[in-house]
Amino acid sequence: MHYITVDNAISIIQKLCQGCFLFKLDIKSAFPLYPSPSVSLGTLRHEMECLYYFHTVLPFGLWSAPYIFDQFSCMIEWIIKAILGILV
Repeated sequence: MHYITVDNAISIIQKLCQGCFLFKLDIKSAFPLYPSPSVSLGTLRHEMECLYYFHTVLPFGLWSAPYIFDQFSCMIEWIIKAILGILV
């Protein structure tokens, strides 16, 4: 997993020239869009007053969440580039 640096962002913006659209995503609000893998349901549960609660979406504080979400966002980027033909 890698994070983009400010220098990388500036370089990309300079290559795209004027008229390009920029946007920023709030990653914290995007995590609940990704469903929890069914394999992880056993580890994404807690019990309180004899009731079990399960995370059905990717929790923000999970240590592996950034890696899982990075894989998901790379897939979305590939779809945008390869299928839709939009340069990112």
